[in-house]
Parts: sequence; structure tokens; C-alpha cells
Amino acid sequence: MKALLIPQVVLLCSGFALSDVASSSPLLSLSRSQSTGTVLTARRPSNVIFHPSTGNCVLRTTLTAPLKLGPCNESDAWEYTPQKFLTVKGTYYCLQATGSDKPTRLSINSSESDSQWDMNSSSNSDTKTHVYTKLENGNSLCLAVGPEDVLFAGPCLNSDAQLFEFTTRDKVQTLG
Repeated sequence: MKALLIPQVVLLCSGFALSDVASSSPLLSLSRSQSTGTVLTARRPSNVIFHPSTGNCVLRTTLTAPLKLGPCNESDAWEYTPQKFLTVKGTYYCLQATGSDKPTRLSINSSESDSQWDMNSSSNSDTKTHVYTKLENGNSLCLAVGPEDVLFAGPCLNSDAQLFEFTTRDKVQTLG
């Protein structure tokens, strides 16, 4: 798995009403520097894995610790790759199922059998989805929140504990 890095596009402007442009687009941010004047940057918004029923996002602490839910402003940015891996943006760490009813973890060894995740919209929502992986034996395991807000992979049920949103950080901050 290779990381795709897209450099920021930086536009240096002077004598132009950038505040109107920046406030109208979620992809633009405005900053000021005494040495260069106004700088307008175009960037992709960062995504988080949001758990609507708790209002929290997926957090990582260390590579070996189980993933947990916590404040969205402390969450890493996540990417959903074309190969269906959920990765921590800018790293090779991917979300990995370790077995049924076991905590999920981050791994640099991504394989289709435990790290490829599909998203299936819930029947009662366009944005809330079941995030699931299919094991080599054909069984599907859904990402879920367990005791102490630890993420695990377990049998797929119709439960709020298994509904997530892969959304922009800006949208989550608006909800909070």
C-alpha cells in the first residue's frame, strides 16, 4: 500500500478580498503573515470516523493499544482508500480486525481478509453506515463500540453501537 501525497496549493495575493473567498469555501483557509501578507491555501478537509450515538470519534494512542472513542478534536485524520482500507492519513497504519468480538487495532500489514472495510448505509439513515470486513472464512464482522469505548469487530447487528459516519472534521465540529 502506498501513500498518496498531494501538496497544498498556495496562492499569494495582495489587494484582493480573500476573506470573502475563504469564508465561502470549506476547502480554503485564510492566514496572515507579516512577512508575506495574506496567504490563501487550498486543502482537502480532513476526515474522521464519527460515532453519532456518542458524539465521539475514533482515536489512536499507540500502535499496539486498541482504538477507542474520544473527542473529535483529538482524532487523527483518516482516509478511505480505493482498495477499501481505512488508514490514518499520512501513515501506513490501517484499521485491522483481529477476530470476532476482539478489539480492533492499527497495523502496517494490511490484507484483504482483515483490513479491507466496506460501508453499508443503515436502512434508517443516509449518512450512518455499518463498517464491516469479510474474513477468509466468509463471515462478516462489523466495527462496533464496546465497554470503555473500545472499538471491536463483532457480528453485524442492527445496533446504534455499530453505526458510524466517515465525514469531514468540519462537519463534526459544526454538530458539536
